Amino acid sequence: MSENAGIARQLEKFPAFDGFRGIGVVVVVFTHCPQVLESSAYNAIWYVNQLSRVGYIALDIFFVISGFFITRLLLREWAKTGRISFKDFYMRRALRIFPVYYLTVFACYFIFRFSPADTLSLLTYTFNFYHPLHAVPNPMEHTWSLSVEEQFYFFWPLLILIVAPGWLNLVTGRVIPLLAVASGLLMALLLINHEPREAGDVVYMSLFTRMLSLSLSLGGWLACVNSTTGHCVAGAVPRWWSQRW
Repeated sequence: MSENAGIARQLEKFPAFDGFRGIGVVVVVFTHCPQVLESSAYNAIWYVNQLSRVGYIALDIFFVISGFFITRLLLREWAKTGRISFKDFYMRRALRIFPVYYLTVFACYFIFRFSPADTLSLLTYTFNFYHPLHAVPNPMEHTWSLSVEEQFYFFWPLLILIVAPGWLNLVTGRVIPLLAVASGLLMALLLINHEPREAGDVVYMSLFTRMLSLSLSLGGWLACVNSTTGHCVAGAVPRWWSQRW
């Protein structure tokens, strides 16, 4: 068996994450459920969930899993074919997310009459930047995390492309998390005179602290380590440069 075939076989399946995603879905949905005063049992669980902030942990788990699987998809394609088609990668992401997302945005636009600025931020996947600074109730405010994901999908393959193979473990496991901490501190300083909750939401939802954080980048780093090649599939980048599109 060739080295590339062995890598592709190892990266083929990871069913254990299906359980994590299932638990995460239940926790996040329950976190967004309203309080039901008629049920004491429900309310007791609801209070424990809110106090423990489990929903925030579940969201971080989702980001880690996303970073892991996206990086593994890129590594698996290289291991199988010896190249990465970024055009196909972006097309798959678009076909998977855009139809349902934009149908929901347009439906909510006609039902709730979003402002032009709200609509533009939703259409361009920049809601995570817009909403913290315009914190009015919005039925699609939960889509800030989807905006982070789409921004991650755009930048992460390019980052893997330009970083030398021998440096990928270091960059994804140390450099990027340190940059995330630095960017969070910088934004906190810049917003020190703003309303505390608004400033906290900007840092929490930002591309710089989320895409470059211990969540998304941790998932990418784990995928690199999972490849078991020592440094994220050595020799991949030179081939990517010549066949990346």
